[in-house]
Amino acid sequence: MMTGAYTTLARNNPYGSLIEQVTTGESYNKIWDDQAQDYVLYTVGRYVTRATGIDGYGTVRESTTVGSSVRMDENGDEMATGSYTTVAHNNLYGTLIDQNTIGESYNKIWDDQAQEYVLYTVGRYTTNTTDIDGFGTVRETVTTGFSVRLDEDGSEMMTGSYTTVTHNNVYGTLVDQQTVG
Repeated sequence: MMTGAYTTLARNNPYGSLIEQVTTGESYNKIWDDQAQDYVLYTVGRYVTRATGIDGYGTVRESTTVGSSVRMDENGDEMATGSYTTVAHNNLYGTLIDQNTIGESYNKIWDDQAQEYVLYTVGRYTTNTTDIDGFGTVRETVTTGFSVRLDEDGSEMMTGSYTTVTHNNVYGTLVDQQTVG
């Protein structure tokens, strides 16, 4: 099953060095379709990555990814379930040296004034790479986050917090993960 697709557009200067690069992509998963009575492929995420820093040799030194995740709501309409921005930095050889993500999670909550469910930010998180090996493989990340809701006065209150530490092997595959919250 295909889990994603992307298109990269790149421009080089007259000497062949990269001067601009933009990647647009999607992530897929299978969801249950009542009409088809089967699981069908559905776009669950979209992103755009831009090379925001390219040195004179054409090496991408910084990139910024802006993405979102989606699902269908009870009416069959697409609704956002999250968004994030990731900024990554590479050394002069193009090897990843740091990467940080800031994101939010969304859900629909009942709005008495509107008399309907409305989209609301129910969580926020930050993921930092804390260990990257010499080949640019992320070996460890730390995510800190919290969840929120509205209290009886309509003010936002924190309902939980967590820290997740993940470890990857030399191939970048997750090998363990621990969450404390």
